[in-house]
This record gives sequence, structure tokens and C-alpha cells, in this order.
Amino acid sequence: MVEKNLNQRLLIIGLVLLVGIVFLGNPYERLRPGLDIAGGTSLIFEIDDTGMQDTTGLAESVKTLLQKRVDPQGVYNLTWRVHGTNRIEVQMPLPPEDARERPRLQDCRICHESRAEFCDRCHEAVNLTPDCWNCHDYP
Repeated sequence: MVEKNLNQRLLIIGLVLLVGIVFLGNPYERLRPGLDIAGGTSLIFEIDDTGMQDTTGLAESVKTLLQKRVDPQGVYNLTWRVHGTNRIEVQMPLPPEDARERPRLQDCRICHESRAEFCDRCHEAVNLTPDCWNCHDYP
């Protein structure tokens, strides 16, 4: 009697596994690897709130504004998290292989040699003052 129950149980387990494998199919086609497996970058930004009286909800409002400006349609698969009252974490996965062939800063520098005429001019037009060039080598 115990063998009959054991055989039935093994048969049911095997059927459940088989159905699960059939429905799941190739997991690489359906599932996207996360930041830890596929690679990517996690950045933590700190908001300078010195001299501010009320910082309640400051990080959340800045996060919302940045999300609207950086990725308004939500197509870049960025993960935004608020840490405490003045920190925001942004996680960016690596782009897919086909997107890695797009032009990069190095390609732009071939034609646009002058930072003042190329980058600074655009940043001034949109009232943006990035501090990227402390890390990036640019003429």
C-alpha cells in the first residue's frame, strides 16, 4: 500500500514538473536577468539640504522630478529608491547588445573637439550644470 502511494506521488510530482517546464519554456526568452547577474551600475546621490528648514519629502519630490526628466516614458528600466531624507539611489542595468552599438561620448568627440562649443553650449541652453568632467577625460 505504501508503494502505491509513493508511485502515485512520484507520478504527480513528475507531471507537475513537466507542466511547469512546458509553460515556462526557455527562461532566457521570458525573464530578464537582474542588475546582479547582467551587470549595471548603482548610483547614490545625496541632496545638499544645508540651510533648509523643512526637508520632509524632499528626496521623494526630487526623485519624482528626476524620473520625469531622465526617463519620462520609463523605457530605460531604471530603478529609483529614496534612502533616508536626502539620498536617492538609481540603478541602471547594462543596455542590450544592440544598444551598445549606438554612438557614445568618444564618438561625439571626433567631430566636436571643443567642450565649450559642444557640451557647455547645450548645458547652458537647458540650464544644467553637470560636474561630469572631473571623472571623464575631455579636452
